[in-house]
Amino acid sequence: WESVGEKGFSAGEAQYTSMYVNAGVPYVAYSDGSDSWKGRLMSYSAGPGWQMVGGAPFSDGQAKYTALFIYNNKPSVAFRDESRSGTLTVVKYEGGWQVLGYNLTGGAVNNISYYIYSGYLYIAYQDESDGNKA
Repeated sequence: WESVGEKGFSAGEAQYTSMYVNAGVPYVAYSDGSDSWKGRLMSYSAGPGWQMVGGAPFSDGQAKYTALFIYNNKPSVAFRDESRSGTLTVVKYEGGWQVLGYNLTGGAVNNISYYIYSGYLYIAYQDESDGNKA
């Protein structure tokens, strides 16, 4: 077992981590305690090590239960968006962070799983407004 790059690469405490490897490049999405728990996406390459994708957080407020997926070499993250009452938000990085959708659920969500197939987004989550059912 070996670490990829430097241990402890997040600026602060990390929560709600999600990892994906695309074409041999590891990516990690997480909430960063040093920045009001905003969501960050980091990628690793041998030269510079861990670098923040886009140079800025992908969320305006606290991001929880991040779920990372990369489709056509474009990373996207689904997460519980605390700036929008805990509802589901999906963002994509394509030269800058773009919101694909927000307030996608009737209420707050937890434990998000996310996949893209043939351009279609599939998202599973625990729905607080429906008795925490899937």
